[in-house]
Amino acid sequence: MPRARCKRCLRPTAYCLCALIPQIDSRTRVLILQHPDEVSHALNTARLAALG
Repeated sequence: MPRARCKRCLRPTAYCLCALIPQIDSRTRVLILQHPDEVSHALNTARLAALG
């Protein structure tokens, strides 16, 4: 049976980082480009950056 994952950051629930990611208000738009190979990468830093 696969591990339960956080629905927001998609990390295993025991390693969920959502509570540690600050919400940053900015008037500047930020566009994150992600290489297709990173989508399935375990760290997936682009997803984490998009959460903040």
